[in-house]
Amino acid sequence: MEIVELIHQSRLITWNLVYILWKGELFSSRWFALVSLMVISYIVWWLLIDKRRLSDLLLFGSFIAVLRVLYENTFVGMGAWTYQVRIFPLTINLFMPDLTMVPLAFMLIYQYTASWKSYFLGSIVASGIWAFAVTPLFKVFDIIVFHNWNYFYSFIAALLIALLARFFFLLVIKIEQGKS
Repeated sequence: MEIVELIHQSRLITWNLVYILWKGELFSSRWFALVSLMVISYIVWWLLIDKRRLSDLLLFGSFIAVLRVLYENTFVGMGAWTYQVRIFPLTINLFMPDLTMVPLAFMLIYQYTASWKSYFLGSIVASGIWAFAVTPLFKVFDIIVFHNWNYFYSFIAALLIALLARFFFLLVIKIEQGKS
């Protein structure tokens, strides 16, 4: 059997296992907790976001989301951690907080900070809360299981993603304004 066929067979097996796991967790208290956290995040974000800057903030948030998905899929694929609960039965791990809670939080940080220094400090606080408060709660409730990973790595990754997103966003703004 060729390697490509083995990979395909492995993906089919993985899909079936993910689907079985998802069916077992669908509408469980942990599943509802994740959905509730996301809904609450959107409500808070909507109440606090500057609607006059919405398109810029959404573009910035998309940079965060794309970088988070790349980070998640890379390290989940390498076996650093696994998720016990999924909102949707997808084998490509789209951990919904990475597409909702994290980008929404960093959009607010970007909105309320004007300089690199203030953004950096806000990002340290948000990355710390994510890595040392939210993620441990996910572990306590068996939503996530670390294999070769720790909270400090999560902190560094969240901070780097936040800084890269701001860098790329400001670069796009400069290009748009003709200041490259």
